[in-house]
Amino acid sequence: MRLTQMGAKIALGFKLTDEERANLPGRVHVGCAPTRTKTFIYGLSIGPFILPPAAYRELMNLEPTGHVFHELEAVHDGVSLGPHFLQLEAPIIDCVDVDRTTFSRGGRAYIEEVLASPPGPDGQPLRLSLDFAQRVSLIGSAIAGRHWWRAPSSYSWQQLCSARLVQSWRSAGVAGVRLEQCYTSDRTH
Repeated sequence: MRLTQMGAKIALGFKLTDEERANLPGRVHVGCAPTRTKTFIYGLSIGPFILPPAAYRELMNLEPTGHVFHELEAVHDGVSLGPHFLQLEAPIIDCVDVDRTTFSRGGRAYIEEVLASPPGPDGQPLRLSLDFAQRVSLIGSAIAGRHWWRAPSSYSWQQLCSARLVQSWRSAGVAGVRLEQCYTSDRTH
């Protein structure tokens, strides 16, 4: 199975089987090379993400447990960029303070509509998309000590990270992902 075929499964937060892990590639071709001052995190908007060594190192310094990566070689135009790290799993944390998050699709009415909707065609409940949030508010006590995590599937498996990790990546010259400001509420979990 090619990485692109497993990508959706990884991006949606499903764990790979032992057989799928054994078949992960050892090399991946990426669309752009690092510059003299920047290295890039590669991936689609919701993942999977391929971290350069600097991004991986910064994450592991801040949060050494809870993540699963597969090391592979990144290549651009036939030139090896060295080892990179494919994110297979991130901690799933129920941390969105829905009452203090501002959705651009009708505010509280949008939330109530989604929550009251019957399950979708796959039998799963519909999801509140954080992509439609103008301001995301997170429960501070739920994310204390965390630096990169996934929201539960009820929020479209959105990946979130701490301001400290963002600053750490920026200081290390890491780019390639859109990083937006979230706000922490004082609500307890």
